[in-house]
Amino acid sequence: GMHATKDYEANAALTERRPRSTAVALRSLLHEAKGMLHQAGIQIGTSYSIDMSHHYGPERFRQHGAIIVNLINREYCKKLIIVLPGQSHPMHRHMVKEESFQLLHGDLQITRDGDGNSMRPGDIALVERGMERAEARERIADLFARVRLPRDLWDGLPILFSGGEQQRVNLVRALAVAPRLLLLDEPTASLSPDLQAEVVTLIGEARDRGTTLVGVMHDTDLLNRLSDQVIVLDQGRRVA
Repeated sequence: GMHATKDYEANAALTERRPRSTAVALRSLLHEAKGMLHQAGIQIGTSYSIDMSHHYGPERFRQHGAIIVNLINREYCKKLIIVLPGQSHPMHRHMVKEESFQLLHGDLQITRDGDGNSMRPGDIALVERGMERAEARERIADLFARVRLPRDLWDGLPILFSGGEQQRVNLVRALAVAPRLLLLDEPTASLSPDLQAEVVTLIGEARDRGTTLVGVMHDTDLLNRLSDQVIVLDQGRRVA
């Protein structure tokens, strides 16, 4: 049965609509997405899975969300992302890996690092791993200050930097993106004792956040502070 939402006069036409459940509404949107794929001539085969990406609840999926068709979902991923007409998707970031998106059909408005762009079929958008531009600048400025790189060099050409300053810039570049793996070759060589202590602290913080460290070092104190495992080589052979 149905419940009237208002009072009706005798013999008046009833204008009620049966409310649809969320599941029925989502199935309708899947059929709409299927029609878009058919119109675009995109074949997805028979082996795939579908995710309904909704950040504000399934009831608001028609306004905010996207349909993700997982074709390959391993370390290498290949997915189709279907954004329905009038639908938007919340801002998000990629911290683990970079991703590229190619528009196959229709048109799309995207915003990256605060800049808006219009995409047409064939256009490719690269989303780099890491943080937004403003946040990245703030992070790098903090790291530059911690390794005591003079402010007037922050926008300078590489030729203006001494060997020690270049060493600190390289370390900041590596640490700014929160790497999963950090390769180190005598990271504190040629630095003053106070700078050595700060660099060791920065590397230790990266390790504590989950970064794996692999390094070549002669400083035994540094090895003891940062290493879980030490391998000693002599003439290219492991001796301990």
